[in-house]
Amino acid sequence: MTELTITRPQDLTVHVLDPNAWRDTWLDARAQNPHTRRAYERAWTDFFAFAGVEPWQVTVTQAAAWRRQMEIGGKAPATIRQYMAALSSFYRFLSQTYGFPFNPFTAKATPRPTAPSRAHPLGRDQVQAMLGLINRDCLTGARDYALLITFLLTGRRSNEVLHMRWGDIYPDEYRRRGTGEYSWRIGPTEEVPLAPACYDAIVHYLRIAHRWEPPANAYIWHPISDRGCANFSNVDMRRLKYNRPISRAQAARILHRRLRDAGVPNPERYRLQDLRHTFAYFHSHTYHNVALLQERLGHSRLHTTKAYLERLPSPNHGELLSAMGIVTHPDEPSSNGNEPVKDRDGRGTTP
Repeated sequence: MTELTITRPQDLTVHVLDPNAWRDTWLDARAQNPHTRRAYERAWTDFFAFAGVEPWQVTVTQAAAWRRQMEIGGKAPATIRQYMAALSSFYRFLSQTYGFPFNPFTAKATPRPTAPSRAHPLGRDQVQAMLGLINRDCLTGARDYALLITFLLTGRRSNEVLHMRWGDIYPDEYRRRGTGEYSWRIGPTEEVPLAPACYDAIVHYLRIAHRWEPPANAYIWHPISDRGCANFSNVDMRRLKYNRPISRAQAARILHRRLRDAGVPNPERYRLQDLRHTFAYFHSHTYHNVALLQERLGHSRLHTTKAYLERLPSPNHGELLSAMGIVTHPDEPSSNGNEPVKDRDGRGTTP
């Protein structure tokens, strides 16, 4: 490891360590989740391969040029924002840790995050139809129901849900704070409440799959069959059979099939991310504290959560009541306390 003294044109003196050591220290501090670490490291490597300079030589112009190259190359806007945010995090870390005097990935070079333009949250009736038609007495149905309800009730990212392990779930009594009966540990430092309905569905699925009380490192969601894998000589079928999580493509097919069975029009347009949007859609009006919704969604910046809420449609009155757990029965007195609410035909209605 070498230490250099660089004098910049602004008469600033910067003590610079080996850039690779900087990168590793940054990743250890800011990217405990292995998926986040891989994404950050990929962004870091991609940029410095493009720029061909040392970290202390990077300018705002080079950062903006990298962004334009990614746009020309066809990268999705969300991917570009993730890459730019990763490099901005790197330079913020240098500033806080080593007193680095500048961040070339400023707001001028980095586009502000926006809500997904393809957000298609499911409505209450669609969710109820999709879950209600699943036969939970068979292995496939038990797994699909538990998987979908975990997506819907946690609002977490698809890679986090699909890589859930049994050892990450434990009773709420061990949590420092929270409202759920169970907790789900995501990474070394993050914990979120896991609704009892999720836990019960997972246990039911594991019992039907004859995997009850699995080891702590066992993935929850397994493929039903190993079809198509036995022909690969580099695949250990014994390890594959007992501890392999389902892929994102497999989970997307599950979602599409269940939406199709429920009669939802054009089910292929929905993505796993839309289950996360559904969580935000219903909770945007029940979480009056946006910071709490940010924590539940796992957003690193409050602006990202606000951008979600700006683009998502507002639930109607009935959906909002259902989301808050309030059920109004047809024979319940109206707001004036005199007679039940009626529709045009004189039948009781549920607002």
